[in-house]
Formats: sequence, C-alpha cells, structure tokens
Amino acid sequence: AGAAGATITLVGESGRWLNDEILVEAIAGYWTAVGLNVQLDILEFGAYLDILFDRETRADAIFVSSSNDLLDPDRQLTSYYQAGGIGASNSDPELSDLIDAGRVELDPEAREVIYQDAVALAYDNAYMVWLINNQDIYGLSERMQWTPRVDSKLLVAEMSVATS
Repeated sequence: AGAAGATITLVGESGRWLNDEILVEAIAGYWTAVGLNVQLDILEFGAYLDILFDRETRADAIFVSSSNDLLDPDRQLTSYYQAGGIGASNSDPELSDLIDAGRVELDPEAREVIYQDAVALAYDNAYMVWLINNQDIYGLSERMQWTPRVDSKLLVAEMSVATS
C-alpha cells in the first residue's frame, strides 16, 4: 500500500499467552518481507502493560489478546474501536457515534443493528487486524465435576470432585 521503506515499531510480550512471542515475530517477518523496517520490541509483561496503557505515547502496533468476560459488544468496541479507547488506533467520528448510540439503546434488536453497523465500518476500514481466535482446552480427571464457562473464567466454586 505504498508503505515500503517505512519504519514501524511492533510491541509484544513473551510468556503471557501461548506462543505469543512466536506470533509477534512472525508478524514482524511478514511486514519485513513486504518492505517495512520493523523494530520489534518483545517486553516482559509489566513493561508491555506500561506501553499498552500509555495514553501519551502510542506505539505503532501492539499485540493484544483480549477477552470479553461480559459477553457484550460494548467492552470491545469502546476499548479497541472508539476514538480515545485504550487500544483504539482511529479517530473515526462516525464509528464513535455508532458506539455511543449502542451504549444507550435499550431495545436489544435495535442495539444489535447499531453494533453490526459499527463492526462493519471498523472491518471495512481495517482498524484492527484479528490474527487468531484462542480456544480454551481443558484436561480434567474423570472425577472432576465441572462445565467450562463461555467467558473462560475458572471459578473453583463451580467445581467439585466425585466421591466414587
């Protein structure tokens, strides 16, 4: 897209998520292959968080793994898509207006349409690049009584051990 020769900083971390460092190194390799000069910063998790949450100085690109514990689109949209969000990389007023409208809409069907429009706009403008969808894998003893949660939380209060 005409960016050959440009320098870009890619920030990632190592050891927080499965194969996180390998994935970030692969991205840096792909970008280098198309002509970018990539400065790869692999940091320990605390230093990584300092950069991720620094609202004054933004890195060019940051590897983020995000979950949605509430299973509601508002968290992801306001954090990563709305201008000024903690992980947002755009200043699209139309997208911000859609997200604001979705936050206050009480009709579930109307809210769904608003958020579908917001996600379509963000997708069409490639504000985020989703690389993978992590899947939780659990290994349990046959004695363990537990059903994994949709939100990936491990709540010991929901677990028990069969006595037989």
